[in-house]
Amino acid sequence: MSVILKSDSDVTAPHISLRYSHFFISIILLFLFGLGIFFVRSMLVDHSYSPLTRTLAHILPIPAAVVDGQLVWYRDVAELSAMLACSKTPAADNFTSAFNSLLRQAQAKSLARELAINIKSPFPSLLLDKDTESLLACTGWHLNAYAKYVLQPLNLEQRLQVAVNADDSFQSAPRANLEKILENLELGIPFTDLAVQYSEDVSSVLGGDVGSYQKEDLPVAMEEVWSLSVGQWSGVVDLNQSFALFFVYDETIQA
Repeated sequence: MSVILKSDSDVTAPHISLRYSHFFISIILLFLFGLGIFFVRSMLVDHSYSPLTRTLAHILPIPAAVVDGQLVWYRDVAELSAMLACSKTPAADNFTSAFNSLLRQAQAKSLARELAINIKSPFPSLLLDKDTESLLACTGWHLNAYAKYVLQPLNLEQRLQVAVNADDSFQSAPRANLEKILENLELGIPFTDLAVQYSEDVSSVLGGDVGSYQKEDLPVAMEEVWSLSVGQWSGVVDLNQSFALFFVYDETIQA
C-alpha cells in the first residue's frame, strides 16, 4: 500500500483563492456603495444632472415618492430632467420641476382610475417637427420615450379635463362656493373684497379687475354680462373649464 502526501502548494492554494475572492467582492461592494453615495448626493441633495447620474438612476432602482400606492422612480425624474435640460427654456431647477411634474402625473393617473379613464389611450401617428427632432436627438430618446414622458401625460390631462367638467360631483362644490359669494354680495360686501379673498384667477390681486372688453370679444357663455348695467353682477357663469362671477364697475362709450 502506498501513501501519497499532498504538497504544501496543494493545501494552501484553495485558501489563497478564497482570500482573493473575498477581497474582490469587498472592492465591488465598496465601489457600488460609492456609486450609491454619489447618486444620492448628486440627485437627491444637489439636484444636479449629468449623464452619469442619469445612467445610475437606471441601474439603481430607487423610488422617489409614493402617490396613492404608485411608485415614482428616480429614473423617470432623471429622464424628465434630461428633457428639461434640452428644452429652449430650461427650468431654474430641472430636478425639482421634473419631480413635481411626475407627482402631478401620478395624481392624474389616480383620478383617471377613479373616473374609469384608460390611462394609455392611443393617439395618432406622430408628425415630428424640427423642434421635436432636436429634442429627441438631445435626450437620446426613441419615440416610445417621447410618448411616455410627453404625449401620454398631455393626452391624459386633456381627457381628464373633459371628464371632470362633465362630472356633476366635481362641479357641485365650485358652483356652491360661488352661490355663497352671491349671498355675500347681496349682503353688501364689496365685490373687490370677495374677489381678493376667494377668486382663484390671477386677477384676484387686483380685486378681480380683468379690464374692459368689446362685445365681440366676449365668449358666448358671457353674453348675459353685456346686458348688465354698472353696479350689477352676473349669476354663476359656466366657462366650460371654470365657473365665474362678473361685476360691471364702469361703462366706457367710445365716440
